[in-house]
Amino acid sequence: MRVLIVDDAPFMVESFQDIFEDEGWQVVGTASNGREAIRLFTQMKPDIVIMDILMPEMDGLSAIKEIIRTDKNAKIIVVSALAKKDLDTDCLEAGAKVFIKKPFDIDLLIQQMKRTNEAGP
Repeated sequence: MRVLIVDDAPFMVESFQDIFEDEGWQVVGTASNGREAIRLFTQMKPDIVIMDILMPEMDGLSAIKEIIRTDKNAKIIVVSALAKKDLDTDCLEAGAKVFIKKPFDIDLLIQQMKRTNEAGP
């Protein structure tokens, strides 16, 4: 599986990288804001995008909407600590496939990624 990690916290990016590499998945890029995420998504065409919400320059929800505009079959999983009311619904309506709250269970994340990747477009 080819994964793009979008999170502005370096320790989270490193944690995700370790988890995904242990699974044998390839991290094709990392972005620290929504604008970088859109650019890298277009260039790298990852199988899955792991997206944070609260980031500088462009938030994750705006990035999800833009990525889905360019590729309606994009598979985006939101992993966020932001607990704003209805945020999970907003992300799913924008096109994200799954919303996972931080702190997250690693096994749940892996399971959701496998399910999302195996699902059709």
